[in-house]
Amino acid sequence: MIVFIIIISLFTYFSNIMILPTIEKMNNYIDKIIADVENDRFENAKVECKEMIKYWNTRKKVWATLIDHQEIDNIESNLTRILKITTYKDKSDIIGEASQLKFYVIHIKERIILSFENIF
Repeated sequence: MIVFIIIISLFTYFSNIMILPTIEKMNNYIDKIIADVENDRFENAKVECKEMIKYWNTRKKVWATLIDHQEIDNIESNLTRILKITTYKDKSDIIGEASQLKFYVIHIKERIILSFENIF
């Protein structure tokens, strides 16, 4: 039982170190994209989206070892849609997709943080 608790604790610690900073940075990118779109700065939003995709591509391999692949696919499909929609300058669609992406990222954060609900 003690070995099991140690293994779970180490996994949680490793997950937090590897994933939480990425979640924080992704949320910052998403917030910037939403702010740019709300202020009709679609080109800035597109640049932010491209930077977020580049950043994500450097991190997704680590995530793949720790997170369900369906969630990674959800993030990637949202990123692709946001980038495409910025070309058409559709405010409501960009904000909707960015908000959904933020939901996915926050959902992952809630899942990896060790809590009583996660254990039982």
